[in-house]
Amino acid sequence: MPRTRAVSEFVLRGAIVACGSGAIAAGAGGAIAACGSGAPARPVSGAEVFAQQCSACHSLIGNESLHRPGGDLVGYRMTRTELIEFTREMPVKRSLSRAELAAVVAYVQAAQRSAGR
Repeated sequence: MPRTRAVSEFVLRGAIVACGSGAIAAGAGGAIAACGSGAPARPVSGAEVFAQQCSACHSLIGNESLHRPGGDLVGYRMTRTELIEFTREMPVKRSLSRAELAAVVAYVQAAQRSAGR
């Protein structure tokens, strides 16, 4: 089974299990934000989370000359797991939900891939 399909199936199974327990389920590019509430789910935008919670200290432009205190994340080389742990340690305005965490990590990784990192 191709890796992308296996990951998608894993995320879907996790979403089904999490929704059944009333938790928030996170996917690679967004999240199911209102499991079982009857309200339509609004995907969490990694770009919005980054702009609101990360951009004061970090950038994603691939140019260290426009240095922010936390640096430009395009140049960072971390696995998804390392990036999640790194993000959890950041001094953000408020704690990120699992859905926001997954969305912002996917957003950062997409920016890194676009830059060829």
